[in-house]
Amino acid sequence: MFKKMFVVVCMGVVVLAVAGLSSAALIAYEGFDYPMGDLGGKGSAGNGWTGSWNGGGNYKVIANSLDMPNLPFTPTGGAAQGHSTANRNFDAIDFGTDGVYYISFLVKRTGWEANDGSGEWFDVHMRTSSYGRIAAWGISSDEKFETTELGATNKVAGANTTDVYFLVGKVVIYASQPDEIYLKAYTKNDTIDLSETSNWTVSGSSEDSSDIASKLTLWAGTDGDDGNGEYQATVDEIRIGTTWSDVVPVPEPATIMLISMGLLAIKKH
Repeated sequence: MFKKMFVVVCMGVVVLAVAGLSSAALIAYEGFDYPMGDLGGKGSAGNGWTGSWNGGGNYKVIANSLDMPNLPFTPTGGAAQGHSTANRNFDAIDFGTDGVYYISFLVKRTGWEANDGSGEWFDVHMRTSSYGRIAAWGISSDEKFETTELGATNKVAGANTTDVYFLVGKVVIYASQPDEIYLKAYTKNDTIDLSETSNWTVSGSSEDSSDIASKLTLWAGTDGDDGNGEYQATVDEIRIGTTWSDVVPVPEPATIMLISMGLLAIKKH
């Protein structure tokens, strides 16, 4: 009698997926990962931009990122701090064609004084190539979260601390009717929504723009009523995208799958 044994050994296989940021497609991202100094002329970092920051002589790159303990992502690089305006071009958004777009950024105001009246605002603007303002999201001088599209501005009270805020904006563009513009403001004490919120801080219809947005502008006021000139804003982690997850990136969880070593013996006689 002939006996033959075939042994198949299944070696242990370990598959490890290391946690990382989800690969959502951004229109533009800026983390200010530059050497310290004037922001103007810098443009080697980020993605989705055309050219460098200009008009940024009043903004400096600082070494430390803005951060909040509840952010679902980790800020990288530095941050931009200053006043007045700085501009950088991005891939164009047509406000004359139906579409939905999102923007997010971190902001902190320093030298700010409650009820100072004027000069202590900070907005991030989408503008035309000739600097015409189309839409903006930010904080007004009267300590309110605000949205603006063309001449229509909506405001809600609550921006009355010097803490870091995480602001997420949205614009729903209609080709032939007034657009809708939204802002969600998060503080360090809030739970940040990992999917799109229905509880916006500021919401409302806006004007019907048909312009082409191709320029992003940082615009911080230059002073408060006291005339001391100490007011400035710090901004970081700017994202523009077409979904909530583009601008509120969530780390993918680490996944470990283990197939233990096995032994299969098949005997044939």
